[in-house]
Amino acid sequence: SKVHSIAQNCDPEIAISLHELNQEQILIVDIKESDHKPHRCSSGFYIRSDAITQKLTTQKIREFIIEESEVDFGDLTCHSFDYKVHFSKNKLFSFLDKSGITHNKKNIPQILENLNVASKKRSKLVFNNAGALFFATNLDDIHFHAKVSCALFKGRDKRYVLDRKMFNQDILSNIDNSLLYLQNFLRLKYDVIPGDLKRKEFLEIPRDALREALVNAVTHRDYFHKGINVDVEIYDDRVEISNFGGLPKGLSKENFGKKSVPRNYSIANLMLRIGHIEKMGTGIKKIKDLIKEAGLPPVRFELNEFFTVVFYRKLLSEEKFVGEPTNGDKFGDKFGDKFGDKFGDKFGDKFGDKFGISSKKAARLLQILDLIEEQKFAVRSFAKDCNLTQRTIEKDIDFLKQHRLIAFKGSPINGKYVTTKTFHAWNKSKS
Repeated sequence: SKVHSIAQNCDPEIAISLHELNQEQILIVDIKESDHKPHRCSSGFYIRSDAITQKLTTQKIREFIIEESEVDFGDLTCHSFDYKVHFSKNKLFSFLDKSGITHNKKNIPQILENLNVASKKRSKLVFNNAGALFFATNLDDIHFHAKVSCALFKGRDKRYVLDRKMFNQDILSNIDNSLLYLQNFLRLKYDVIPGDLKRKEFLEIPRDALREALVNAVTHRDYFHKGINVDVEIYDDRVEISNFGGLPKGLSKENFGKKSVPRNYSIANLMLRIGHIEKMGTGIKKIKDLIKEAGLPPVRFELNEFFTVVFYRKLLSEEKFVGEPTNGDKFGDKFGDKFGDKFGDKFGDKFGDKFGISSKKAARLLQILDLIEEQKFAVRSFAKDCNLTQRTIEKDIDFLKQHRLIAFKGSPINGKYVTTKTFHAWNKSKS
């Protein structure tokens, strides 16, 4: 029949079955969903949407094939990656050490081939996208869209941005740097462990839970869409980590957190090798368990075009952290008068707004700046006076150095910290 002929002339051929209802002169054509889409007829490719049939453009055909045939982004050749220019052997050796793979540093091409991140073509070593993501010196030169965007907001919406950083060295550095960013701006709380006389520091949201969410975001994001980054957003009441792509094809909302369907299998496999993923599909359960153990509200997962993990923070008015005011007063109200003569009127408010930090940390940093100005600062004694660990004060110093507010002058033995021109210029402009 004519219908059979049309089906057979499609490429690939479409399997159909026909049923006639003789009395009503009706022909029923039964076409089951194909495992070999898309099919081309004599005039091209078409798609049916509701009551409309549209001919597919080349771009739409490409997108359709990627979506339906589950093309792995990591396996595709990265044509812009030049082995001699963009490859970092130090990142490869670090990866091998973390994975416990014994290796001969003299035979790098063979190692890369064994990891399935590169192959030889006409005596030239050609990288795929997974190799570029893990071992590029700087991903901005290769995949500018692979970056992680981190931002700190004042309040519970995006109206006031206090700080923003973009990370795009390589996929593993992006995770580490984003986690450090979160640690810089989230509060610490302290507890005494039974049997241990020393107090332990705890991040208000468990570090391992944040790390799992970051690994999940960079591993399973849709890398084919080049205009959207992984986003890490810190608000007063929550932290959101999101990536474009939603759930991968084949994973239903009912099976979310129970089954594993990697969108980027090659990337996930490399993560598994170095322990960033313990077992396929266990990350979501681990996040839930860590948050429950910390006594925080359950994590919310938003599953649409984006995959978003929402971690809830306890507001200062709801829980007293060690050294934190519970009435929500701004730093400047409490400490501005004390240091106003030295650092300028309401310096505390401006300092807190500039760097988006809590009252406790702002108070500590201002005291450090005051002691440095008087040349009376010492890490060990200051930590003892504050009843804090030396490591906490060292982090404060790193924070001030990172923002170029202080610098170390002189020899390692006789040198000292001093406030910088950047600090004084900024303070003067805000006075």
